[in-house]
Amino acid sequence: MGVGQKYMITLGDWSDDGHGKIETFAFKTNKDADSIRKAYRASEKLTGISFGNKSKEHIMYKICTQYEESVISFNALEVLEFHGLSVCHYVDGKAFDDLDFPEDCFFENAADKSGLCVTNKDLFYLIMWFIGLSLDDFIWEASKMPESINGYWNEDLNEQWGYGMFQ
Repeated sequence: MGVGQKYMITLGDWSDDGHGKIETFAFKTNKDADSIRKAYRASEKLTGISFGNKSKEHIMYKICTQYEESVISFNALEVLEFHGLSVCHYVDGKAFDDLDFPEDCFFENAADKSGLCVTNKDLFYLIMWFIGLSLDDFIWEASKMPESINGYWNEDLNEQWGYGMFQ
């Protein structure tokens, strides 16, 4: 089966009960949504790492779960690398290893450097890799978000529909 099913992953506060900031990434894949969700949970158990903010007993490290936390700790990176992650493939297209990080990739925590700063795109790619740890033959490719028919400053139909529906 090719990469025919289309889904999205939303980073940030999609429930809008905190800062309300999000970025959504679309992708096509050969797997169904249920398999992807189960693989994510299996990878959490395998690695002890989570990208979510819900507490679980088996989680040792949470990645980018607090407001304005765009840093992956070196301890979490070591675990991911143990499971096969090559950091240079997932950090904004920049090739570097543990001994050659660009200076601006570090997050300053008092006087010591505590982790690797990542972009939203980096985190999306990392999550997709993470899912693939526990999902055999997982094939995916990034895709564009579907075009909205109305609103979002569309020249032909720049209208808000259902505005009165929300209190």
